[in-house]
Amino acid sequence: MSLTLSQITFNDWRVFIFIMSDFKCKKYEDICPSTHNMDVPHVKREDYQLTDISDDGYLSLMSDNGDLREDLKVPEGELGTQLRADYDAGKDILCTVLKSCGEEPCLSFT
Repeated sequence: MSLTLSQITFNDWRVFIFIMSDFKCKKYEDICPSTHNMDVPHVKREDYQLTDISDDGYLSLMSDNGDLREDLKVPEGELGTQLRADYDAGKDILCTVLKSCGEEPCLSFT
């Protein structure tokens, strides 16, 4: 995230915000007067233990308190390929899930 404050005219300041989305790899820009309020997304991070990968490509994840969830798909691309390879090799995998703006992708694992 990049935040720049610029003076346009005397006593008129503008805030320039540039954000790169973690979920869709898109760049977002916004300009707002410095006297206005801006909404920001609430981001929640949770770590889950990977217990299984189903045949149809869904992750079976267990939280710290033992709750099981099976509603997240295996990530696409290199992350998903490496996740499947490590799971098939029998490694213990901890998946990091970020929740924001109604989306919940698995963004990393260890």
